[in-house]
Amino acid sequence: MYKAYIEAANQLNAVALQNPNDVERIAKSEKHWANNQLNGVFNRSIPVRKGDVYGFDFGKNYKPEMTYQHRGIVFGMNGNLLYVLPITSFKSSNPLHIDAFHPVDNPSSKSDLFLLKKSEGHAFITHDSLVKLNDIRTVSLNRKMPKKYGVLDTTSTTYQQLEDLVIQRYFPTFHYQQQLMLQQAEASQNELDKLRDQVSGLRAELELLKSENTRLSEIQGNQ
Repeated sequence: MYKAYIEAANQLNAVALQNPNDVERIAKSEKHWANNQLNGVFNRSIPVRKGDVYGFDFGKNYKPEMTYQHRGIVFGMNGNLLYVLPITSFKSSNPLHIDAFHPVDNPSSKSDLFLLKKSEGHAFITHDSLVKLNDIRTVSLNRKMPKKYGVLDTTSTTYQQLEDLVIQRYFPTFHYQQQLMLQQAEASQNELDKLRDQVSGLRAELELLKSENTRLSEIQGNQ
C-alpha cells in the first residue's frame, strides 16, 4: 500500500543528498505543505492586496520554473488564488542577469527579467533583485508565507512598467487591442475638446450679439 510512497521518499532523499544546498529548502517547503494540509484552511488573517510583497513557497518544480521559497509581488487576486510575479537574486556573473530590463540602464532589453535596484529605494528587497516576467504564477493563498516584506505602490512607475511589460510580451494581441482602444479614446477626447472649444466660442459670440442687440434696442428706445 505504501510501497510507491516509500520509493518516492527514497528518491527525494537521494536527490537531496546530491544537492546539499537544497536540503534546507526542500525541508522548509515540505513542512509548509504539510502544515497547510493538516490545518486545511486558507490563511486569511491579513487581507492581501495588489502590490503586496510576500514570501511564497513555490514548492518543487521543473527547471526553469521558480522553486521553493522566494519573494513575490501580488498582481491580482481571485478568491483563494493569487497572481504572483516571483523575485529572485541578481547575480552579476550571470549574462542573462546583466541583460535584464531596466527603465534607465537598459530600456531596450527584450529580457524576461526586470532589474530592481536596492539603491532605488525598494524597501522590500535587501539587495539588487530580478522580477521574473515570464514566470507569472497562479498560486493558492496557502502558498503565501506569513511575513510581508513590503509594498510596491500600484501607482508607481515601476509597478505600471512591470504590468505593461507582462501584458505586452506575453499577451501581445490583448496589448495591441488595448493600445488601439487607448489611441481611439485619446483621439475622441481631442475631438471632444475641440467641440467644447467651438461651443465656448459660439457662446461668446452669442453673448456679444445679445449685448449688441441690447445696445441697439436702447438706442432705438431713446429716439
